[in-house]
Amino acid sequence: MSRAQIDAHNQRMFEADPSMYDLRCIGPTLSHAQVETWIRKVSKMPGKTLLDEHDQPIPAATLDAMASNVAFDTIPAQATARSITK
Repeated sequence: MSRAQIDAHNQRMFEADPSMYDLRCIGPTLSHAQVETWIRKVSKMPGKTLLDEHDQPIPAATLDAMASNVAFDTIPAQATARSITK
């Protein structure tokens, strides 16, 4: 892909997926409120039945236990932004 094609593709991804963030715009530190807001956006209970690896419904109690483990109180007041590299 050319640089222009990559840029256009990335732009479409940012427009289509609200969980995508331009890391250049984040800054070196994140507040507790920002981290909690991001986690809350992606940690909502699904509106449909989830299935396990055997195509069996995941019990509501299991999902409730996972949701209760979010631990917002452990998010620091300030967190250093960092990238994940392989």
